[in-house]
Amino acid sequence: MGDHAPTEVKRSSRASTRSSSAEYLDAEESQLIWCSHIFNGILFCAGLGAICVCLWVWIELSNYESRDGIIALIGPLYYVANFTPLAEGGAIFFIIAVGAIGLCFKSRRTLVWYFGMLFLLCTLSLVIAIISFTLYFELSDTLQTSMSDKIESQYDTSGMEDITQYIDVIQREFHCCGSKGYDDWLSSTWIQTNSGQGQIPLACCVETNVTSSSTTSSSSSTSSSSPSSMIINETACTNRSGDVNLFPNMYMYPRGCHTLIEAPVALPILILGGISAALFLIQLISLLAVINLLKKMGPRSPAQMKFSETDTARATLDKLDYWLDRETEEIKRQSAKRKKREAKRSPKS
Repeated sequence: MGDHAPTEVKRSSRASTRSSSAEYLDAEESQLIWCSHIFNGILFCAGLGAICVCLWVWIELSNYESRDGIIALIGPLYYVANFTPLAEGGAIFFIIAVGAIGLCFKSRRTLVWYFGMLFLLCTLSLVIAIISFTLYFELSDTLQTSMSDKIESQYDTSGMEDITQYIDVIQREFHCCGSKGYDDWLSSTWIQTNSGQGQIPLACCVETNVTSSSTTSSSSSTSSSSPSSMIINETACTNRSGDVNLFPNMYMYPRGCHTLIEAPVALPILILGGISAALFLIQLISLLAVINLLKKMGPRSPAQMKFSETDTARATLDKLDYWLDRETEEIKRQSAKRKKREAKRSPKS
């Protein structure tokens, strides 16, 4: 009986250690699940914020009459920078729902799907952040080059009516002339052809607000008035004499347009880039939490599964050995007691 006591203590200690390890792993797994829930909540707020910011940026730009013209100068990348975070925000809600289901039910398969979708969205956020910041830092050159090219070769040409209208609206709204200045028009195709005839466009001319009144009768005190814009001196502004030496003059807008139209879009583009960068960082942290959780929830490779099955089998055999040893000890004790009783009875007989 003494020989089996150390073995019993050793196996009991080993079983106790396994139980403590299992409890520790369960506690660590629960902590990771709660961390994932917290990051999902933060990601939900970030997605909602991205949607609100994208809508705000679009509404703010819509206040400008020349919005379509500004976007045409920037190019399609503006739509990518503005509306992709909006789509990301909507996708985040679906992905969070998938993650919440996987976390609540501890479903490894659902969490793997959650990880895959979150990884794709994280990559997309990084790409959009890079595009937005690149667009922001190159915005001034992009606007200048784009507007100069359109003035030089596309203004008032066949099939380019939209471009012509965009440039006119921009110049009137921002009180500017040309991209860098009026010089852009002097080298344009338009001013050198019969269309321009050596003149700058009327959109470059300084306007003043006037009120036109019309009286119904000379004896009536009732009159109607409406505000409108009128060019101060069209002849002097456009230089109908065709003498380029008369440029610039006091009746034309002195500043170029590209620096003026940069202001309404530069800050929003920077904000959109910041939103995409924030989404990327939050999603990256969530990915790390999910990776750790998947590691704790179980093996992923056949080798790990084989190791886990072997370890489980060993634990089961240890338990069987432990109970067999106890039964053996009990049988030996009963046998010893029986022998003692028989030994006591023998002298009497």
